[in-house]
Amino acid sequence: MKGKLNRNTSFHKVLSGSQKTNFPLKRVFYAMPFTGKSYEEILEIRSQLKNKIEDVGLELVEQFIGVEEKDKYETHAYSPLFIVKKDRDLLKSADIIISDYSSDSIGRDCEIVIGKEILDKRVIAIVPDPHMQNHPWIRLCSDYIVSSQDEAIGLAKKLSQFNLSTEISKLSREQKDTIDKQIDKILSSAGVEDIVKLFPTELKRRWKQLFGDEYNDVVRASFAFLPAFFRVNTLSSTPEELKAIAKKYSWKITPLKFSDRAFKLDLSPVPNFEELPEYQEGKFYIQQLASQLPAIALDPQPGEKILDIAAAPGSKTTQMAEMIRDQGEILANDNSEERMEILKNAAERQKIKCIKFHLGDGSMLGNAYPEYFDKVMVDAPCSSEGILRYKAHKFFEWHLLGVYRATEVQKRLIDSGYKALRSGGVLVYSTCAFGPEENEAIADYLIKKYPSAKIESVEFAGVKTKKGMTQWSHLKFDESVAKSVRLQPNKNDSVGFFLVKIKKNCSR
Repeated sequence: MKGKLNRNTSFHKVLSGSQKTNFPLKRVFYAMPFTGKSYEEILEIRSQLKNKIEDVGLELVEQFIGVEEKDKYETHAYSPLFIVKKDRDLLKSADIIISDYSSDSIGRDCEIVIGKEILDKRVIAIVPDPHMQNHPWIRLCSDYIVSSQDEAIGLAKKLSQFNLSTEISKLSREQKDTIDKQIDKILSSAGVEDIVKLFPTELKRRWKQLFGDEYNDVVRASFAFLPAFFRVNTLSSTPEELKAIAKKYSWKITPLKFSDRAFKLDLSPVPNFEELPEYQEGKFYIQQLASQLPAIALDPQPGEKILDIAAAPGSKTTQMAEMIRDQGEILANDNSEERMEILKNAAERQKIKCIKFHLGDGSMLGNAYPEYFDKVMVDAPCSSEGILRYKAHKFFEWHLLGVYRATEVQKRLIDSGYKALRSGGVLVYSTCAFGPEENEAIADYLIKKYPSAKIESVEFAGVKTKKGMTQWSHLKFDESVAKSVRLQPNKNDSVGFFLVKIKKNCSR
């Protein structure tokens, strides 16, 4: 993976200084092993650690319970309620948790579980023993697993240079754009190797297992320049008119084989499309190649009733509306009011009338509309590591516990979507994640729960795909799951994606 890369970030808004909000990670909660040590030894360890952390420009958040009063420390006389409140308050105030497993102690498992599962903090675990680095709870609740204290503090220093929020879930759109710019600077000056050093430990481990000999290619492609892909909005334009628009702006565009509406733009840097009148008039829409495929697989037809169960910001929703020539009914559901507004604006810009908007929990729609829809799209929320190519910050948000959380939502959504599907209807499930738990395992879950569900093969002209996996780690899936498809970012010059097509009430 040698060499420097440059990514084009013209899709991201460049923020002025007055708009930029910084949340530097500075405060470190250090969960120190001290069982069996004397009061005086703990004071000395604390002093040395404080100096080490301050030397790299960070701040140690005091957490050594019992140090304040010698008699209570030595007799374990602190109340559990006092201790848990103090630890919780300190964990809340910290930006980064370093949990030190270099010697035997108790309590650190509690601290990393609270820190990650409840407070959503970034956790660095110091685990010198290679066997302990495979401990399930350490892998689940740690973003990074390192071998030494110096390595942990050095990593915390690197993380502190990014404008990350204290809690992963609190990242704003402005922060994400700023992080993407910071990543681009590193790519330009040092290359992809320095970015990979900041990958969560489990993410690297899983990618190496998933991609094998292609690992380096996938990593490099995940941060390479990403070209733009169009689709023509045939409600207000034609492929011929798009070619005329391209000629007007001196664009070189290439038609794609899987759809007569789809084109690739061979131009760097990518233009700011929002400034163009033709874009504002809805004549074309910018949508990645991989993102266009789920709707192609679903193949909606004029007059059909279609459910898009997690629709916003609306790329696939408006694509399906255009495919049915605005003739039919599309129920577009999402649980985010902000994202729903983006979808509404996109539909208005493209002059689409057939979409009905519903703000709510998609997992409830199966019971509300039993066997009502001809087609169902479940483009599920996921861990999103497949789209680092245009949202590079996503690897900072990725953690294994998040994968588990996503699978719980994905099962509820696909279950709800299947209940809403009429007999003979088709459901397409897709994500921009790589993990089989979010992909093949969800398809396997559905077809095993509902004997009426059958996976169908899909092919896309001119698109390089891989078969779905039938085994991952200890998980074994139905052989028909191999009919699902995977896309990697080092193929097709696009992003990573997964999709599976399922038909209802077919013999298996």
